[in-house]
Amino acid sequence: MLFEEILERLRPEVEEAVAELFQTIYRNLDHPQDLLLTEIGQFTEIDNGFGPGLGGWDHEAEHTQYEFYDMYRKAFLANESRKETFDKAEKDPDVAKAIRQTIQFEMMVYLRFWEADRILKKLYHYTQLALGQPFNWQYTIGPDDSRQELIRLQIRDPLQSTCPKYYNLLKSIYRSQVRNAVAHSQFYITDNSIGFTNYDPKRHAPHTQERYPWWEEIFHRVVLFYNELLRHQRRLNDRAKRQDALALGRGLEIRCTNPSQNFTKAVHWTFNHKRGIWDWVAPPAN
Repeated sequence: MLFEEILERLRPEVEEAVAELFQTIYRNLDHPQDLLLTEIGQFTEIDNGFGPGLGGWDHEAEHTQYEFYDMYRKAFLANESRKETFDKAEKDPDVAKAIRQTIQFEMMVYLRFWEADRILKKLYHYTQLALGQPFNWQYTIGPDDSRQELIRLQIRDPLQSTCPKYYNLLKSIYRSQVRNAVAHSQFYITDNSIGFTNYDPKRHAPHTQERYPWWEEIFHRVVLFYNELLRHQRRLNDRAKRQDALALGRGLEIRCTNPSQNFTKAVHWTFNHKRGIWDWVAPPAN
């Protein structure tokens, strides 16, 4: 269950961390439109003459995930304080049961966030762009790739010194033990705590039981993190659309690269208002 007072308390911390990330990206961009590529996606059929495009069904999957998340945050935002809610739970077993069931919804939101290919790809690209690297057109997440290693070694740790607030945020909200416990139903919920049956301190699983406030801190930060990502992504798209409008049909220049083949190609994209997507356009006449 989401509580407004917890969201308000944690919001400045999360906003500062995500702002630090995007400010670093804008400062270190290798190409003006590389950040826009994280929103548009990419094709691999460049050599066949089609040029880059929307990026397949990833966008539909992303929208489906957003609908699930948006349903949760609207349906489970408490209309009273945390204290009032839990005071009622002490007297009414049905309220206590509703809280336990809500936590299960939260864990599903949490799992889907950290398992989503589209989100993890964006977070990977954000890290690379913040480090001054060009957009990686060849990057994919394989079916057997470790999410834990991706998040820890490729998304979070490289930014420890470059974006320390963002690094600390990711460290506080990504818990591989929780992710694994939810994925494999290795947890249980009582009236005041969450227990984990996958406890194994030698394998980065140090939690046996944690009180509700521990989970609330993690989950509220994840919700705020997702909100901030969406806000910055929306701002990015709006800015690009304004730039596209000023281009008067020529579109925005996008750079496609393949370092292994020493390949670089400039193409142009424009926003197709009829279809509601970014679309490839013919290059401007010389």
